[in-house]
Amino acid sequence: MEKLAHNWEPWELLGREDETDDSPIHVRIINGPRPDQELIDRLRALARAPYEAMPWPDHPNIDLGRLAADYERTTGHHLDFEWEFEAYPHAGSWSVMISIDGAVSGGVGEELGGESEADLVRLTDRLQSEHLGEDFEGDWPKCPHHRSIVMLPNNESGLAMWTCQADPTHRVRIGNLGLDTF
Repeated sequence: MEKLAHNWEPWELLGREDETDDSPIHVRIINGPRPDQELIDRLRALARAPYEAMPWPDHPNIDLGRLAADYERTTGHHLDFEWEFEAYPHAGSWSVMISIDGAVSGGVGEELGGESEADLVRLTDRLQSEHLGEDFEGDWPKCPHHRSIVMLPNNESGLAMWTCQADPTHRVRIGNLGLDTF
C-alpha cells in the first residue's frame, strides 16, 4: 500500500514466483493493458488515507532567519527557506529546502532534538557544508580577523554561534555576523 501511495503503478506491484527456472525465487512483473484509471485513483486514495488522516505537526521552531540575515549581509545574496514534511503512516520527518536568489539550491533533513539553538547549529552546519559555501568555493563565512579562515557553527555556550577555527575566542552569534566586531 505504501508504494501505491507513492505513485507506483499497480501492475508494477503485481508479481508472482517464476517456477520454471532452477534458481531460487524470481519475481516477474505482470504487464498487460492499462487498467481503468478510475480504479487506480480509488486504490491510490485508499493507500494514501493513513497519510492524509495524520495531521501535520507545526514545523520546528528554528529561527533560520538569523542564518539568512548573516548570509545576506556578508554575501549580498538573498536566502529563502521552506519547511517540508514527509508523512509516513505513523510518523514523519521535516526537511528544509533552500533557495538562493530565488533559485532552489536543494534541501537537507536532519535529526532535530527540539532545542532551537542546538537545532539551528545542526541545520546551519549541514546547509553551510552542502549549499551556502558553493559560490565561495566552500569558504563562507570568513572570520573578520583571519580572512583565510572559515568560521564554523557551534553551540558550546547554549547559543548558536559562528566560531573561528584559528582562534575560538573570535565568535559571534548566528544572526549577528557582519554586525558585531567581536
